[in-house]
Amino acid sequence: MPRYSTLAELKNALAITGTPTESPDATLNQFLDRADGIIESIVGRRMDDGSKTEKVFADGRSPYLNLRFGPYTAITGIDSVERDDAGSPTYTAEVRGDWILHGEIADQQWFLPSYLEYRGGSVPEGEYRVQGTAGWDFATGIPFTDYPPVISNASIFAATWIWNKRKDAATASRDIGTGSLGGFKDDEKLIGELRTMLAPFIPVRAL
Repeated sequence: MPRYSTLAELKNALAITGTPTESPDATLNQFLDRADGIIESIVGRRMDDGSKTEKVFADGRSPYLNLRFGPYTAITGIDSVERDDAGSPTYTAEVRGDWILHGEIADQQWFLPSYLEYRGGSVPEGEYRVQGTAGWDFATGIPFTDYPPVISNASIFAATWIWNKRKDAATASRDIGTGSLGGFKDDEKLIGELRTMLAPFIPVRAL
């Protein structure tokens, strides 16, 4: 998957030139993967652009379906779902015009998951499948225009923290220096700093 920051950006932040023997590129790439995983656990979703399929449940009392991903670029399908006794689904397409998408990628001030509003009042109780494309273009986009740079900054911040932590006595036995992150625990201070940086992207239900 596309990373939220690049190896070149991390090396620049660490003032590394060439390929250091103590932390080769493969190790730094693992640090970036780990950093992005921490970010996704904090905000509760992946934020790179791509196709998304969501299973959403409505209680019949609200006109909204809260989605997990977002901002969405487009919704390509909304289906109500009926399941037989074996749990096998039957999908019935909803009329797209009956739904309003809130929290679109075009709104550069929207950083939270999107949601759908049903024009007919309360959404009928039951299960729904929502399909579409959501997320920012970190792979080929440019900051501010195609993605919020604070996410990339958070990725670099976390990867830098891991790089600096790799030789601490408390983590030496976990072999972080060679790229093995098994058993590695996220520092509470790091998580606190990242939650502050990423606050606009964290939905209330993920707090």
